[in-house]
Parts: sequence; structure tokens; C-alpha cells
Amino acid sequence: MATGYVTGPAGLRVLAVPSVARNATHEMSHAISLRVNPTFANRPRWLWESVALFENEELVDPRSLSYLTSGRFPTLAELDADPNASRQVYEVGYVIGEFVVARAGREGLLRLIRSNGDVTVLGFASPAAFESEWAAFVRARYFAAAGLTLGEAVP
Repeated sequence: MATGYVTGPAGLRVLAVPSVARNATHEMSHAISLRVNPTFANRPRWLWESVALFENEELVDPRSLSYLTSGRFPTLAELDADPNASRQVYEVGYVIGEFVVARAGREGLLRLIRSNGDVTVLGFASPAAFESEWAAFVRARYFAAAGLTLGEAVP
């Protein structure tokens, strides 16, 4: 269930729920992204949500996601699926943002927003190359760093 939405670069709406401050920050990230690029809204969805999730520090531990622990990382195209069909972007969006910032800094996020998610602006040859390096980053940062291999959940 959505608890907020953006009406444009100068407007957002959030429900008065216990997490209202967190929701407002997430939606504010979307509004700021629209200031950077007015055509950015959900174009692409994987980046739209990743920026907001990262900026709002909405980490879902990758080791708690069975599809990641089994080595199945979603593609950017899968994360762009209809919001009703795929909620995975909300689970992995933070670590996508974290990967971009680790590789290209916050300026990298801005370049991606300005280019509507064209990963070549960060030096990747293709979305598949981005996906491969992102998966390697997650494996190293969250699995290897904890002494786990894929197939093992957080103890």
C-alpha cells in the first residue's frame, strides 16, 4: 500500500501514519529528483526508487532476501516491471544506490538521474555489465564480509 506520492517537483502527499516522517523524506527525494530532471518520474523505475530508498537510508539486508541468498539478482528490466507485479525494487533499491555511490559518488547518482538511468554515463558498457558489477558488490559487501557464501541466510 502506498503511503505517499509526488505530485511534481514542488508537491508531495503523505498519509498520516506512524512512519510519516520517513515516508515524507522518501517522497521528498522523489521531488528533488524531479528538480534535477523533470522527465525522471519512474523513468526508469529501478533508479527512481533506488535514489529515494538510498537517500532515506531504507536498507533491507540483502542476506534476508531468499532470491539474493540463492544467487538470483533481479535485472534492471525486472525491477522496472509494473509496480503491482514486482516489489523487489523496494527490497534492493537501497543497495543499488549504495553501489552507485561507492563506484561513482553522489555525482554518479545525479548523472544517472539526468540521463534517465543510462548506465553508460558511469562507464558501464551495458545494463548487463552494471547488473554484474552490482551483484559482485553486494556479494562482497554483505555476504563475504560476513563470512557467508550465497545460499546462507543471516544467522
